Amino acid sequence: MTIFVPYDGTTVSSAALERAQSLAYSLDEALVVSTVVPRDRENALDHQWITADETFDAKAIVSRFEARVASLAPTAEFHPIVLAGRAQSGSIARRLRDVARENGATLVVVGSDNIGRFVRPVNTVGGRVAARLDTDLYVVQETEAEYPPIATG
Repeated sequence: MTIFVPYDGTTVSSAALERAQSLAYSLDEALVVSTVVPRDRENALDHQWITADETFDAKAIVSRFEARVASLAPTAEFHPIVLAGRAQSGSIARRLRDVARENGATLVVVGSDNIGRFVRPVNTVGGRVAARLDTDLYVVQETEAEYPPIATG
């Protein structure tokens, strides 16, 4: 089994990554994490990947994500994707699904702070990733839950 986590740096995606690390360690399974970074300064500002006084630097953003992933999930294999330009509708979810498929994901762990608030319950990129994969879906919505620390070696 491979556990896959789409990660965007939000509090809820960080909680999902921590939960996935715990599962991967407990089950002795592989953990794959992917982040998609469009070459779009406004998007980076909206997601708080950069500050208003920073210039857009995709390599720097990927390096920050790599460090966050390593600190939250030390056993994870990180697959960053930098898009050539702005993200077209559905392109982020499509790219994430590709990574999940390429790595044989059997479980997708997503963070969602809007589950149950919409008619379509998982109205997130992560939800769109899992919706078109033949995998189970684990949705993390509680960011304050206490879990025991994970030993990694």
